[in-house]
This record gives sequence, C-alpha cells and structure tokens, in this order.
Amino acid sequence: MLALLLVNVPATALAAGQQRCPRIELQLPPSVSAATVDRLWGQGEPPQGRAALQLRGCDGQVLDRLPLPASLARLDPRPLQGTAAPTWLVSVDLTADAGSYNGPLTQPVAIAGQRLQWVEAVDAAGRRKPVRLVSTLKADWRRIVQGGRDAFLLIRCEPAGGDFRIVLQRYTLDGAVWRVRERSHPGFWEAEGDFPPLARFP
Repeated sequence: MLALLLVNVPATALAAGQQRCPRIELQLPPSVSAATVDRLWGQGEPPQGRAALQLRGCDGQVLDRLPLPASLARLDPRPLQGTAAPTWLVSVDLTADAGSYNGPLTQPVAIAGQRLQWVEAVDAAGRRKPVRLVSTLKADWRRIVQGGRDAFLLIRCEPAGGDFRIVLQRYTLDGAVWRVRERSHPGFWEAEGDFPPLARFP
C-alpha cells in the first residue's frame, strides 16, 4: 500500500463553503516520507517502490490513478496559469549513479473530465508529444510567464555526428493547445554554465 503524502491540491473551486474537488493527491511508497524525498533527491539512490498520482472526488472516491516511474516524487502545489483544464507539475527523480543524461523529470498533468492525463504539445510538423522537462548535467528548464500564461524554456545538449549540438525549446499555450518551437545549432552546454537568456529561445 502506498503512503499518502500531504499534498492535496484542489482541482476546482466550488461555491463558498463547499468542499473543493476533485483534488490531486501524491502518494509515496510506505518507506518514503517528504523528508526522505528532500534528503535523497538527486543522489541516485532511490528507495524501492513507485509513487503515484490519484484523483479523488468530493465523496472520497478515487476517480483515476497514474503510477509514476520512481519512488521519489514531488507535486508542485501551484497550478499552471492560463490552461483550459486544471494542470499541475509533477516531478520524479530518475537520477542514476553515473551518466550525464539522467536526472529529475517534470511533466504537466491535467484533469480531463474525471481522468488524469499527461499533457502533450504539438510541434511544427503537427506531431503530438508528451511535455518532458528534464534536469540533468546536459539539460535544464525554466517556468516563465508569457502573456499572463505559464510557459516553459528547455535547453539540452546532445551528441550529433561525433560532436554535440544545443537544442532550445519553448513550450507555450495557443488557446487550449500546448505548442513547442525548437531551434538547434552546433555547440556544447552543461548545466554548470549559465542558462541562456530568453531572447535566444525560438
């Protein structure tokens, strides 16, 4: 059985005096507490088990549940601004002992009806892909506000034909749809350096 972490985030606000629901709950494995998450985050030594998100209705019934790929997880209590559906950021720690391409992964999760749904973005070719914001030695991201709505900037450095290239992405809301724009160029970047200025992103 999973242990409930005290992060209950109301999904909607009802009339004054009524319970706010449905709400998202982050559940951690029995051996993991919030203090454990803080202590082990980014260390590459996760406890056994898997965390999960669940959506609970006004009557206490669990409406939906999403297993997460790691035992260490965090739920940002700040909902995203400007989204058509209530949306939050959930992070899991995928840090391994070695390697510069692993680390915490953050994804937005939305409430669609009475279901939890990973948010997808549409690229320039019309393809839909999950929004995956990673923090590693060769990748990082920022949450910004653009036109009164939340947006994301992501930089990553990846191998390219025996060398490296830098990829810059900007995730923005277009009405109810998330869109991602991308720009890349030869170069090398690591998270120990400065995060690029806003003007460099597409």
